[in-house]
Amino acid sequence: MQIFNQINARLLEEGEYNIFAGIFKNPLFLGVVFFTIIIQMSIVEVGGLFTKTSPLNTKQNLICMAFGAGELLWGFVIKQFKSKYFAIWQLDEIEVEDDKQEKKERAPSFSSALKRQKTSTMK
Repeated sequence: MQIFNQINARLLEEGEYNIFAGIFKNPLFLGVVFFTIIIQMSIVEVGGLFTKTSPLNTKQNLICMAFGAGELLWGFVIKQFKSKYFAIWQLDEIEVEDDKQEKKERAPSFSSALKRQKTSTMK
């Protein structure tokens, strides 16, 4: 799934549906994808006791690739919705200017709310 998610994440703007457009124009991206494939396959195939894996046969590898390819379909479905529907899930903090004060404050984000919730439950 990680490989297909990398491909899906190349184009995130509204209206960009062809995720394979210009894929061969970025050799760094291709290198990262191939490196990830090689590392993941070697972890599964030769990781053994160290990674608690056992080698997969061809049929099992094809099933895994079919599940991973489902990520491409999921990405297409998600891109059918406008980005405004996902605005509630903001993960970055945004600087907001206050009209009354000239200092900049940070608006709380979803990730900072999760951090606060986690630390308050640890006490």
